[in-house]
Amino acid sequence: MRVKQGQTLHTTQTIDTIDYTVTDTSDGSQVASGSLQVADVMFDELQTTDWDDDVIGYNFRVNLSPSHFATAGKLFNVHFTFTPTAGYPMTVDVEVETNEDDE
Repeated sequence: MRVKQGQTLHTTQTIDTIDYTVTDTSDGSQVASGSLQVADVMFDELQTTDWDDDVIGYNFRVNLSPSHFATAGKLFNVHFTFTPTAGYPMTVDVEVETNEDDE
């Protein structure tokens, strides 16, 4: 995903913190929450490695623990809060659907 404000991309120098919560949308229960190390998930330049969405690329990429999505056949909401070094926090919601069990 690209994290930007207007046309300006954010970088490791412009984002102070990144927090997330994972919620089970079927009952609204919070499954997980945490903070991410900005330097581990933000990039100062756009990346295209393992990226098929477009030719532009991304500057934020995270792999959350599979344990956050352990229940099969569920829809989860991942709510990210990006707090910049200056200005107001930005939020992004991503839906993750797990496959049904094959049992």
